[in-house]
Amino acid sequence: ISTDLNSLHIDGLNQLEIAERLGMPQPNVSRIEHSPMVTFNTFSAYLFACGFDFKIDLRPIVSSKSVFSRRPALAH
Repeated sequence: ISTDLNSLHIDGLNQLEIAERLGMPQPNVSRIEHSPMVTFNTFSAYLFACGFDFKIDLRPIVSSKSVFSRRPALAH
């Protein structure tokens, strides 16, 4: 998952406050925010710490032939 996590701060939360909510040191939050890729677990924990909820909406692809041509490459 790649995103600009800095833009998700709400209620004026700073990195130290987010770190306290996550139970980790502030430098770890900085690393998360500046990382080009984070795991889903890290991303979801960060969202909740920032006061966000989220929903994943899975939908089938209409044509099975288009699955492989539209599927994003997997990160290694």
